[in-house]
Amino acid sequence: PATGIDQTRKDLVGPGRAIMQFHDTAAYRAGDEVVILAPGQAPSQFRVDGQKLVATDTDPELVRDAQAITQLPVMAYRRGWYR
Repeated sequence: PATGIDQTRKDLVGPGRAIMQFHDTAAYRAGDEVVILAPGQAPSQFRVDGQKLVATDTDPELVRDAQAITQLPVMAYRRGWYR
C-alpha cells in the first residue's frame, strides 16, 4: 500500500507526487522537488531539471512530508492494514 500519483499522466491536475524505494533508500517527489532519505544520512533535496537532479537546500516541511509518507507502507505492512 502506498500513496502517490502516476507522474506519467499529463491529464492529472496538480504537481503530483511519487514515492520511490531501493533497498533502504527512499525518495519522495512532489512536483519537481525530490527528497532522498537514506539510513544514517541527513535528508537531501534536489530539483528536477530535465533529466538531471540539481541539489538544493532542504525544505523542512517537504522533508517532514517525505518522512511521513515513505513510512506509511512500512507501518501498514507491519500492522496488517493492507489486508
